[in-house]
Amino acid sequence: MVFKELEIQGFKSFPDKVKITFGEGVTGVVGPNGSGKSNLSDAVRWVLGETSARQLRAAGKMEDVIFGGTRRRGAMGFAQVRLTLDNSAHTLDLDADEAVIGRRYYRSGESEYSINGQVCRLKDVYELLLDTGIGRDGYSVIGQGRIAEIVAAKSTERREIFEEACGIAKYRYRKNEAERRLAAAAENLERLRDILGELEARVGPLEKESARAETFLALSAQRKTLEVTLWTDDVHRAREAVRRQVRDHETAQADYERFDRQVKAAESEAEEIRMQAQQLTIAVERLNGDIRSITEQISGSESRIAVLENDIARNEESAADLRAEIAAAKAEGDSVGGIVECAVLGLPVGLGGPLFDGMEGRISSIVFGIPAVKGIEFGIGFGAARLRGSENNDPFVVENGTVRTTTNHCGGILGGITNGMPLTFRAAFKPTPSIAKEQQSVNLNTLTPEILRVRGRHDPCIVPRAVPCIEAAAAIAVYDALLGQS
Repeated sequence: MVFKELEIQGFKSFPDKVKITFGEGVTGVVGPNGSGKSNLSDAVRWVLGETSARQLRAAGKMEDVIFGGTRRRGAMGFAQVRLTLDNSAHTLDLDADEAVIGRRYYRSGESEYSINGQVCRLKDVYELLLDTGIGRDGYSVIGQGRIAEIVAAKSTERREIFEEACGIAKYRYRKNEAERRLAAAAENLERLRDILGELEARVGPLEKESARAETFLALSAQRKTLEVTLWTDDVHRAREAVRRQVRDHETAQADYERFDRQVKAAESEAEEIRMQAQQLTIAVERLNGDIRSITEQISGSESRIAVLENDIARNEESAADLRAEIAAAKAEGDSVGGIVECAVLGLPVGLGGPLFDGMEGRISSIVFGIPAVKGIEFGIGFGAARLRGSENNDPFVVENGTVRTTTNHCGGILGGITNGMPLTFRAAFKPTPSIAKEQQSVNLNTLTPEILRVRGRHDPCIVPRAVPCIEAAAAIAVYDALLGQS
């Protein structure tokens, strides 16, 4: 008998599934003390039917063969071993070239045996391995200390080992089984004899009871004939009643079917009316929604128109004041600066980046390329430094299915990224340095103080000329960001 493969899982020191393949010749297992060499032989003995925990070096109960866990790994709930044997010579009474014997034991105490995947009993495993030398009582697997135990054994115990080796154990086992069945049959025969004696003593009384029974059967037959006659008459009357009931039922069924068709037609018509009413209700609700939306749009447009008209009036007043100030500066031979405010509308949400790719940086890098720009601010700019966070934050709301903010302190940019609100910024332009008004300077040739007066045509304010430059700078930054996302 040749071992081909041993599969262990959850048995003693083997928590994970381990497969050991036995090649041709002699297979040796080596390793330091405590590495599990003896556990391999215990696994073989266990799967072959060993039922003594002491023989498996357990603490006293079979549950100890299950992996008990460590500090890093929990205990297993079962132990399983599968041993594959070469049966090509058909030494075992199986119609297969391999015999796979399996055993599984749970912590609850339940145990399972199998042969080639079929659940079986321990007795079946024991009978299969009789006289093969690898059974529960075989000599092929000898554990630690077993040699000394065999040497010190009694003559009867050594005789069992020799009988197993010579192939006699199978016949002794079958003899014992036959003797057990023969003893059971003898007990059953004795019990049958007792029952037969009791029955023979009851034969006389039973003959008298038999005569009375025959008389009873005759009277019963006569009674049955009379009952049948009465029953037949009742059946005829019942059949006539059934025929009348059938005719009445057919008439009622016809009436029911006619009324059912009428009811279904009425229900169909009512369902159609309900569907039409439902469609009309949906249409009315949709129209009401459209009316509300249009009303809200009209209201919002009117509000925006009023705001724009107010801004136009205010801007016209500011423009008149600015023109007057520019004219006064020109008359004095001086110049003035100014601030250009720019707003970009309709930007998508998510344009820009949180770090070096922010929209503030993109716009500022281009705006500062315009001559005379000395500063730029987004939203309320430096005004945010005088506010608290609760005052500066822009509350979010939903308006017509769109998320927006009630204020725009951030100027449409949060963390360098657009939030869908108008992107607003202001650029500060310095006054034109080339002015006709006398200014204190220095003569570089003589390094002496000198009064400087610039002659020629110079704008007293470059802000009006800067507006398209600011708009172009904003457009370039926005388009560059849009192209970067595509």
